[in-house]
Amino acid sequence: FMKISELKDIDLYLVIDDLRDTQDPYQAALDRASESLKLTFSLERDVLFRFFIFRFSDKKALITFTFHHIILDFISLMILQREYLSYV
Repeated sequence: FMKISELKDIDLYLVIDDLRDTQDPYQAALDRASESLKLTFSLERDVLFRFFIFRFSDKKALITFTFHHIILDFISLMILQREYLSYV
């Protein structure tokens, strides 16, 4: 049984991490991104797509996301990547 939520029912998991005051913001972002990969997903309780924004300066940031494989296959991931890169 698949439950499809209406848009109003969807929560967003978004972490904005301001690293501007850290000694090495790039390494801090890599460390925190690695930690985010260790978080598991619960199909019953969790949002299955997580965004992380690591802010380095007023003009630079790293955006990462993790997702459960049930919602994004390889082809979909390539489409998402293509669409994202068309805006960068």
